[in-house]
Amino acid sequence: MKVLEVFGEPIASGGQEAFAFNVLRHIDRRDLTIDFFTPYSCTNGTYRQLISDCGGKLFCAGLPFAPGSSRGNIIRPLTEVLKKERYDAVHIHSGSTTVLAYASLAAHRCGVKNIIVHSHVAAPRESWKHRLIKAWGACFFRRYPTQFCACSLAAGESKFPDDIVRTRLRVINNGIDLSRFAFNHEKRAEIRRILNISRHTLLLGHVGRFSEQKNHRFDLEILEELKKKSVTDIRLLWIGEGELEDELRRLAAEKGLQDVVIFQGVVMNVEDFLQAMDVFLLPSLFEGLGIVGVEAQAVGLPVLVSDRIPQDLKLTESVRFLPLGNAELWSDEILRHRGERHSENPVLIREKGYDISQTAAEVRALYVS
Repeated sequence: MKVLEVFGEPIASGGQEAFAFNVLRHIDRRDLTIDFFTPYSCTNGTYRQLISDCGGKLFCAGLPFAPGSSRGNIIRPLTEVLKKERYDAVHIHSGSTTVLAYASLAAHRCGVKNIIVHSHVAAPRESWKHRLIKAWGACFFRRYPTQFCACSLAAGESKFPDDIVRTRLRVINNGIDLSRFAFNHEKRAEIRRILNISRHTLLLGHVGRFSEQKNHRFDLEILEELKKKSVTDIRLLWIGEGELEDELRRLAAEKGLQDVVIFQGVVMNVEDFLQAMDVFLLPSLFEGLGIVGVEAQAVGLPVLVSDRIPQDLKLTESVRFLPLGNAELWSDEILRHRGERHSENPVLIREKGYDISQTAAEVRALYVS
């Protein structure tokens, strides 16, 4: 059986990619050939190698990535791959309604029998634009996909018609490899040495693309509040890359925080860097779920997240939902919970169904159904 994983964004280091490649590592592939397609580019060498090691192909169409613009130009390159390779199942991953719609249309036209659309993002706020796009997408979703998935109920409701959500939506948990995230004192000390910070330094962490959605600017507001409280031995670790990086570097310098913020770039061993943190921040404006929030819980960190993130993320008592716009409250919560570690979290997360072996089995069932 041949399966094509279709992405609506470049293949880099985001949550959608983390989900798909976690599954690839753990799914039973004995009778599966799994290929990958993006209309854009793949900048992640580790993922390129993993696809090859697992016997798959990677197709990159090389289109310019322009979030917010029309995505109709993805139909032609995707159609070319589908006609040439002839897939039994197509699994479409995106936070974009238009990508899910157009890709399902292309798969239908090419005769694919099993067309799976998978929403990874919930809309930031219900607006006239979102309602219009959702109504437009419904015309596609009622005709072309055969299966509907989302990382949370909110992510499904954001993209698909209400009747489909009620009767056909399957929530697929963003499972992780829990064995990689168990707290490790030695790894914590090693990463802190690499970062050149002492064991006493308060280290905050945020993992995510430098984009509007992830709301890194709010991290800097939190740092300013902590400085007002005379907290001086502190660092903020940013892991990621993205279009706002230069702007964020300038903003940190303007605020006098250039020596406090660590721009670490993309790392493929996020679990090791999580070990070194004291508090994890996720002040996103919107998320489908926030897989990195699951990973931070698995390490046992206090996890402070915005109240715009689905409540599904709260798998343990480590998570606290806080309103945006009140950086002082966030700073108070950081000082209140710094140093906490919840060693029981991996067991609780597995019981909630977020072990990658469970997720991989569910995804396999989508393909062979």
